[in-house]
Amino acid sequence: MEELEVKKLRKKTLTVVLYEEGTKEANSHDDCFAEQADNPMVDMLLNYRPDFVTAEKNCMYSVDEQNVKMEEFKEFGVPLFRLGIPDNARMYMEQEIDDMREEIRELKEELERYLAQDPANANTYKGQNMKSLIEFYEKEVDEKERYMNTEVKARWIVKQMVDLANEVPGKEVTCIHVSSAYLFEELAKQMDEAGFVVLPLKANVKMELDELMY
Repeated sequence: MEELEVKKLRKKTLTVVLYEEGTKEANSHDDCFAEQADNPMVDMLLNYRPDFVTAEKNCMYSVDEQNVKMEEFKEFGVPLFRLGIPDNARMYMEQEIDDMREEIRELKEELERYLAQDPANANTYKGQNMKSLIEFYEKEVDEKERYMNTEVKARWIVKQMVDLANEVPGKEVTCIHVSSAYLFEELAKQMDEAGFVVLPLKANVKMELDELMY
């Protein structure tokens, strides 16, 4: 599994327009990349002139849930990258979670058999202990999933943005990152800790591209 190490920017300043996508219900544009005065994505591309744009895997759906073509995005002259946890790292963490789920399933089956012998067994020390153990493991699984999908995912995105910024010539680098609402606050926090200049923006448009470069 690739080591999760966030490298420092090499004598650069990275300004990130952190753009939180909206919900499909709040969308108002049939074409997210049409040059409309009130289109926030177009406004950002034209106003900030980013060196590159990044997006989470599940971000950027068009209003009618049709994918926006990569070619349409390229018309703005900026490269687009999809960021997130690499497949090998995610598979490693998900396997640990799956193993815990299997253990929970086996414990539940054992408890079910024990209670089938006598419903009163629910009040015995063994019955209560098994129930508590199941609840403990379920909470631990929930916490591991939350941690993977927030802190870990955000850290990978920050690491990948640093790597991309270090490849851009010049000392001043600007990026637009399209974030899900779920990860927005954690990303803002970790970007600030990494020394990025963060410009947080809320959105009322939800978009996705069918071809994203990594």
